[in-house]
Amino acid sequence: MTLGRLIRWLVVPALLVAILFGVLLFLQHPRPFIRMRWLKVKLAVLLVVTPAAHFFLFSRLTILRAAEARGIADDLAADQVTFGLTAALLGYVLILVLGRLKPRLGQSIASPLSATTSESARTS
Repeated sequence: MTLGRLIRWLVVPALLVAILFGVLLFLQHPRPFIRMRWLKVKLAVLLVVTPAAHFFLFSRLTILRAAEARGIADDLAADQVTFGLTAALLGYVLILVLGRLKPRLGQSIASPLSATTSESARTS
């Protein structure tokens, strides 16, 4: 019960605020950002990790709640919740590292810059 409340009242709002700030940052300069491979990989990982973690953990917490209501200790479901939280945390750490380090992933470092520079030169 405590874990569900913690997720509902701390993790979910923090995730929504982080997503909102990310969208606002993206909207400042969308054209250069959309060309960057690290952002595409980050968004793809985010699209996979968030729903997968949500549905997996929701199902396991439902099993734990039902077992608790019957007075049964379900160690397997508890271990699966621990595994799911750990996997979700590792996925979000990967997303954090991609956003912080911004690896080139085989992309020329000047290509997004040169594309925006040439566009601004054409409009001037």
